[in-house]
Amino acid sequence: MRVLWVSNSAIGPAAAILERNYAGSSGGWVQTVYEEIQNEEHEMYFLCTDSIANKGQYVHKSGTIGELYCLPILKLSYGVRAPKKWQALIKKILEDIQPDVIHIWGTETLLSNEVAKISGDIPKVLFIQGLLGVHQRYLGGRFGGAENIKYVARANILARVKKHIQNKLFKKQAFIEQDTILRSKNVIIDNVFSESYCKAIAPNIHCYYYLLRPNRLFSNYRWDLKNVERNSIFTIYGGNAEKGLQQLFKALAIVKKTIPQVKLYVPGPFNIDQNGKLSPSKNDLFECALGRIIADLHLEDNIVFLGKLNPKQMAERLSKTHIFVNPSCMEVHSMGLREALTVGVPSISSCCGSIPEYIQHQKNGYLYRYEEYEQLAYFMHRLLTSEEHCLEFSKQGRTALDNMRERLIMRQGVEFRQVNNIYQKISSKDYNDEY
Repeated sequence: MRVLWVSNSAIGPAAAILERNYAGSSGGWVQTVYEEIQNEEHEMYFLCTDSIANKGQYVHKSGTIGELYCLPILKLSYGVRAPKKWQALIKKILEDIQPDVIHIWGTETLLSNEVAKISGDIPKVLFIQGLLGVHQRYLGGRFGGAENIKYVARANILARVKKHIQNKLFKKQAFIEQDTILRSKNVIIDNVFSESYCKAIAPNIHCYYYLLRPNRLFSNYRWDLKNVERNSIFTIYGGNAEKGLQQLFKALAIVKKTIPQVKLYVPGPFNIDQNGKLSPSKNDLFECALGRIIADLHLEDNIVFLGKLNPKQMAERLSKTHIFVNPSCMEVHSMGLREALTVGVPSISSCCGSIPEYIQHQKNGYLYRYEEYEQLAYFMHRLLTSEEHCLEFSKQGRTALDNMRERLIMRQGVEFRQVNNIYQKISSKDYNDEY
């Protein structure tokens, strides 16, 4: 079977064909899925955008893993119509490959939609990574209210205009996402939250359940209270207000009143100095706002920015951290939270997306409403000062994903499949006769 994987950038096996060591923490599930199917009798092809491709042409590379096609990177990759020359390149690549199945990773850019349109009747399955249609409802993370307006109002005017344009394009991409879902006819999910959204758009869509686990290396690390840095907190990368770092900072300031030495570690490609302090770019609206919040709340000595971490560095940091917090207002899976639970880090999360399907409040973690950072502070303090709660959450959290799967099987009759089984199903003649 000829299988084509489509992703916006070179991740996992596509990066390996380019002889690159992918350093990002996001997208590790792509490599995990590849490792599951690599021994199957498939001819593997990969399509992505990359800087090695020049304008007007694509780059074709072969390796022991398979064949890779790289398209030129677009100046605007979402919320607009793709150039006709770029569309022509996709058509030519599909004609060369003639795939039996197309596996599309995510809906975040134009590439997924163009492939879905141009590929016609070729069987396709869309792996839901994020859901822009839900995400766009929370743009700005409720960061423009009276309490926070001073941080936004003082920002660089060019940064404010840039963010306004980005938000408009993001909302347009949410409509493009709907078209991608309709054209794909099949989606891979692991939670009812995603199924309900996809079926609201396409009632007859086929939803295949596949448990999305973190990169396998996270299971090699184990949280042990005896070995952690006490009063330390690790969180997700939050490059925009929807990820909720501003809410977490407010909660941290409350915790600091009774635990002055509390320390928050923040991963991700922020602009930072050699001491791990935020050095905001004048052109980044959110970074500037975070810098002012840190100063106003006097948290300069309580927050450390770590820069970009690879999966191994993330796992090591998690295993040495006292607790984990996910403060985002919208997540489909929250892979950072799943990674923390796999390592066994006692965790707290906002109640959003699929998270309540695997975090059971006060059993294997704490849940709170995104806006109510006072309650987040209360739960943070409670975990940092209670060994009993930490040990219980650590033990129960490691099985959270398996428990979610079992509940879906028992209560809703969900059938979980392997990815190769999904390929076989959607490419069968009887299945396609349904359409």
